[in-house]
Amino acid sequence: MSTKIVIIFPYNGFEAESDRERLFWCLVSEITTSTPDRILTIILNSDTEIRGQTKAFFDVLNRTGTEKTATTVKQDLLEKRLKQKINSEKALLPDMDSLSNVQLMILRTWAVDTCQMWLSGWGAILDEESAEETDRIILLPGDLEQVEEKSFFINLTDFIHRPKADIDIGDFDTINVRSAKHLIDQYGTYALLANWFPNVSDAIFNKPLSLKRPRSEFLNIKRSTLAQLLTYKKFAYEQTLNMIIHSWNHDNNTWKHRLFGHPLGILRDEGREFNEAINQIERTERMLKCVWREIKANEINAKAIGSRQIEFRKILDEYFSLDRKSTSIREAAYITVLSLLAE
Repeated sequence: MSTKIVIIFPYNGFEAESDRERLFWCLVSEITTSTPDRILTIILNSDTEIRGQTKAFFDVLNRTGTEKTATTVKQDLLEKRLKQKINSEKALLPDMDSLSNVQLMILRTWAVDTCQMWLSGWGAILDEESAEETDRIILLPGDLEQVEEKSFFINLTDFIHRPKADIDIGDFDTINVRSAKHLIDQYGTYALLANWFPNVSDAIFNKPLSLKRPRSEFLNIKRSTLAQLLTYKKFAYEQTLNMIIHSWNHDNNTWKHRLFGHPLGILRDEGREFNEAINQIERTERMLKCVWREIKANEINAKAIGSRQIEFRKILDEYFSLDRKSTSIREAAYITVLSLLAE
């Protein structure tokens, strides 16, 4: 059985000689250090290419690559470029021996959001004729900004090669409690999830799972588990949280799939503006409300025909009550996030 890896190319690309470029190639080389000749799938949003934000990436490839043809890295050119700009003795460089063997399969897609890019990558692997030979599928974000580099890549290697559950979720901390990523979770995700799915919220944030980042983009999933979860309604945003909710048995209040929060260390995320932070909170709320209605509709359909009307009225009343609370949570998050990001 094999493991397939999908890397989401940064939506805003990266500049040549930038830290984001260096960390992208460190990610690629770390994946392939212990597994030479691995083929990696790179999901590329067509918008990124149209805006000209892929030049630094394609400059170091031997050809542009397609979903049908793998391409390789010009490691000599990349090494020279990165060494020219390295600005810290602690900054890591990618392992060029690993990059000399890596093959990249470029999958271009039109997507409205990052999670839709995930679905394109997952779908491409699940649709392969040899899909049954794949045991696990790993998803990794390519837009690393700043990490505690040495410890992060050690933890990432463990995350990739030693999964512990049906779904391993790469969990992480941030040292800046006013970073947008932290504020989105602290004042949006946590409260909204507790409102719409209190039992799931308790199971996520308490021991033994104790997950900090339920929206994480670091995922290592059994292929069979992923295929099952993708039979539910899919979203172009907040797909990790959606799959966590559908991994919960809402009748018995237990997990249907085993989850594990795999610590990756500290990631910094400083670049988001107020508008983007609020968009993410609104998307999270929209997804939670939609999934809640979906689950409740299935509960109604499982009832005897004669009792469905009564059950429908009860659920409708419950929905309006939760919706009022949800609106209050979202409006409070607007004020808090705006105030903290503006300081």
